[in-house]
Amino acid sequence: MGLLDSRTTYNKSWEEVSRESFSQDDLDIIENIEVVPANYGKSARVSKPNGFCFFSLSRECQDLPVGKQLDKEKCVIVHLMRGEQETDKLLYLGD
Repeated sequence: MGLLDSRTTYNKSWEEVSRESFSQDDLDIIENIEVVPANYGKSARVSKPNGFCFFSLSRECQDLPVGKQLDKEKCVIVHLMRGEQETDKLLYLGD
């Protein structure tokens, strides 16, 4: 038994599992979605009547400027996996 046998092994890259759009219920409560700076790139801050939630932006969206307001109907949540790890990213399909 070697040292590496007890370590968790991860795939080298994230793999897309699925995509989903916000439901109509989600769209009804989202006040706005704004690009904000984050520790590791940029995130989308989703404003709701009772506060905020955040989604990291997909790599394809990193050129969106901080402060940009996103059209909530053009946002898609991409579900990714790498080994046992899961994450979600926001992909913007607008201009």
